[in-house]
Amino acid sequence: MAMLEIENLNGWYGASHVLHGVSFSVRQGEIVALVGRNGAGKTSTIRSVMGLMPKTGGSVKFGGAEISGLRAHDRYRLGRAYVPEERRIVRGLTVRENLQLGLVADRGGIDESVAIDEIARTFPRLKE
Repeated sequence: MAMLEIENLNGWYGASHVLHGVSFSVRQGEIVALVGRNGAGKTSTIRSVMGLMPKTGGSVKFGGAEISGLRAHDRYRLGRAYVPEERRIVRGLTVRENLQLGLVADRGGIDESVAIDEIARTFPRLKE
């Protein structure tokens, strides 16, 4: 069973139809890369999966459950996250304080210290 299943995903920015029937799946433990030239729809696909695209159609399933009707913050609470490629940090804050900002939206009872320790284990350079 696919952990994430995308079927016939379509997306629009205003009247511009920018995603045309994108379909793929990701199994538990699998790594999938979206590759393409600038403007090919990589970021739009991820934004659509996360519920950040203004108008979409198709199916987005996580763990077999349809999530395309959920708002972005509800998808986040299921464990989905989007990290944009831009370096959007708040100058003047420490690395830890910037990570804490990323956890603000989570009201699911996550232990902040545990989450930040896990991030530091995954990305040891941040701990430095």
